Amino acid sequence: MIPYERARQMQRQGLSIEQIREKLAPEVSQDDLNVILGSLGAPETPANAGLKPITLLDRIWSSRLLMAIVLVGALAALTPLFLLARAIVAGLRE
Repeated sequence: MIPYERARQMQRQGLSIEQIREKLAPEVSQDDLNVILGSLGAPETPANAGLKPITLLDRIWSSRLLMAIVLVGALAALTPLFLLARAIVAGLRE
């Protein structure tokens, strides 16, 4: 029987998540155990608690290449506004 099915069977028998964790820990890796217990409705384990998912902004801030692309894109988007403001100021001076 695969570990997930065993865990479901133990849950049906009334065992707590911690009891299931103790029984399955020697048989499966910690990551697999977290996935199995998470699919049974267990809360996050202390090892995973406090971690937040990586968002697009986190990815951009941590990558020099992506940051450079964003900077170039922002400058390209702002250049027409700068030129328009310069033309308006030059027109007001005449």
